[in-house]
Amino acid sequence: MESELEISSEIAADFKLQYEMALDEIYELQTEIDVLKNEIKKLKLDTDKIKTVEAEKRKTVKNLTYCKRQNNELKQNDSEQKQLISKLQKEVSERNRNIASLTEQVTILLDDQISINTFSDGKYLPAVRQVVQDLHSFGVGVKHIGQTINSVLKHLLGVDEWKLPSESSNRRMILESNLLAKMQIGEVLLHSQNSNTLHFDGTSDAQRHFLGFQITTNHENLSLSLNENVRGDTQTQVKTIKDNFLEIANLVSHSNEHINENYAKLMLSIKNMMSDQHIVSKNFYDEFVKMRTDLLQKFESNWDTMSDNEQEKAAEIHQWFCHLHLLANMGDSVNKALKEYEKIITDGTGKLGRSQLPTFSSWSDKDSAAVRCIRTVCSALVSGGNASSGCPEDFKTYLFSKGKTCRLKRFEHTRFNIIFENAGAVVYHRNDIIDFLSKSSSSSLNMLLKSVLSDLQDQTIFQEILSVATIGKIITTPFLRLIDSKTVATHILDLNQHFLQLQINLKQWSKDPSDLISGETVLFPEVPPCKDDIFDAVFSNHMLPDTDVLSESASLMSTHLYLTVSRLLQNQLPEGCHGTDNETIREESLTVPKHNRTSEKNFADFKQICHFKPNASIEHIEATLMWVNNKSVEWLDLMDPEIKNAKITLAMKRAPEFISKWHERKIQLKQKHLEKLKEKETEKARRDDQS
Repeated sequence: MESELEISSEIAADFKLQYEMALDEIYELQTEIDVLKNEIKKLKLDTDKIKTVEAEKRKTVKNLTYCKRQNNELKQNDSEQKQLISKLQKEVSERNRNIASLTEQVTILLDDQISINTFSDGKYLPAVRQVVQDLHSFGVGVKHIGQTINSVLKHLLGVDEWKLPSESSNRRMILESNLLAKMQIGEVLLHSQNSNTLHFDGTSDAQRHFLGFQITTNHENLSLSLNENVRGDTQTQVKTIKDNFLEIANLVSHSNEHINENYAKLMLSIKNMMSDQHIVSKNFYDEFVKMRTDLLQKFESNWDTMSDNEQEKAAEIHQWFCHLHLLANMGDSVNKALKEYEKIITDGTGKLGRSQLPTFSSWSDKDSAAVRCIRTVCSALVSGGNASSGCPEDFKTYLFSKGKTCRLKRFEHTRFNIIFENAGAVVYHRNDIIDFLSKSSSSSLNMLLKSVLSDLQDQTIFQEILSVATIGKIITTPFLRLIDSKTVATHILDLNQHFLQLQINLKQWSKDPSDLISGETVLFPEVPPCKDDIFDAVFSNHMLPDTDVLSESASLMSTHLYLTVSRLLQNQLPEGCHGTDNETIREESLTVPKHNRTSEKNFADFKQICHFKPNASIEHIEATLMWVNNKSVEWLDLMDPEIKNAKITLAMKRAPEFISKWHERKIQLKQKHLEKLKEKETEKARRDDQS
């Protein structure tokens, strides 16, 4: 037993020893592990530092590469900048030398007061001739052209005492500008497409008859001619247009052999015609088509191979009419309708307003009472009206005291919508006018002002004027804006749908005008009525207790307007020759405007020139109109100087020939005037014998 205990003690001692040794080894291993962990931690820190350093290194290398590239670019730019600076320095140096040279030359010129060369080989140079022609087109009178040139040179350049054209030379040079303007027209027409539009119109002044022609191409409008004639019949118009085109062909032809050919080209360049609807205009159209057809047969190489339909299409000219004249005819129709209505409601007497007063029994009343009232109001209260009996300034002052301005306009023949516009203004100012005139004693009012007051106080006349103003606001003013618009209905055929709508509405209003007089209708959506203070004044009165006159007169006027529109617009209404939107006609009529305002403007300018220069010859006036309207100054300035001088020289050389023709034309004109006078004397003697 003891032996077993001894063995167990030994085993326990041995186990304890081994346990203690194991603990020592574990401690040593733990110590080594801690050391290794510290080393690993250090290695991780070193690795992170290395990564950071490498990243910084890569960034530094990248920045270094970028800096090197930037440095290279800067070096290159620096080199280019140095080259540019060097170049600019050379240019500045060169310009400084030029400035110094020019300054020296100018100084020499001013010091020496040398003469400018204006005259050579017995004639003025082309530059001088153009200056004279330009100044005349700018409105400088013939007598003052030389003084103007001299003043400019003297005060701006210090140049004085040089040879200037005399007054007679200036007149001759202006006649040369007539030829230059016709050369311009010839060149434009010969190089244009054969779809141009010919405008024509006539006017009379102091027993003298004048005929004007204009041309519209794809790009511009040109004044073609202005001629004085004894008569305005078809034969005169035909001869005049032939003579004008022959003159132009003569000027643009290099030889006599080419005159007829160029004349044909000029005539054949016309594919459309624009005029009013006078019977003479229609007859002229027929004769022009015949002339053009004859020229096609002679000068169109393919004429014989064309079919009958092709020949008919080639010879056809599209006839168009000025739509502004419709407004003038509308005014006449309204006046006629009101005159009829006034006779109906007065049992045939037609007396309303002033016509009922004995003091006005000797005054003629060719217009309706409403139109008469509108006219007399404007005559009395508008500047430029009746100078002896009117009081426009007093009325303006009265309106100013009430914070208003005068909306009335002066009657002029070129204002197509004037009767309707002034009707609205009369409605707007009615109470003001009555109040203004009533404040004066009856004895202080002259007959014109008494006429205005008595007409405006008549309720029937007022409702008639209100009806006219309604038509103006709903129909005629939007119609005028439609015709003048450059964005709505840009092609003349685009108006067809609007004309049809106008016809339909007028027919409806002739039966029931309630929509018209209420102001709720918008006839042309693209150009709605302008809702201003006059609009408010007009349509605030349609709710009056008694509006029978307003409704009845509007109905009757709509009937008359329906007939007028159906007659004057028949070509562009369904079943008319231009009633359908034919693609061929649309293409051939691209140059056709919606109105003949160009002819109206030409004659307005003509009358203004005659007013300020009553002794100017028709050729001088024609030259001025063409030179200004055709912008001949710009046409010449765009040319090469040599070509321009050649044309001015050619006009100078051809002038004597044309001046001689114009002189012969004046003699023939006087002879025809004499023949016409003898015809009148013969007719008078015949009537005296019969009596």
